[in-house]
Amino acid sequence: MCPSQARAGGAARVPNTLLHADGAFAAHVDLDSLGVADRWADLAVAAWSTEWN
Repeated sequence: MCPSQARAGGAARVPNTLLHADGAFAAHVDLDSLGVADRWADLAVAAWSTEWN
């Protein structure tokens, strides 16, 4: 894995992120596309999802 790559889920969207009642991170679901990818790809989708979802 090169430095610009990381484990990526491919589904880093708000509906796939579970939070505890206090807002703390609990879990991430829908990891069927988990693999090695560009770390910025998942972050871009997650950032977009915060406004879309």
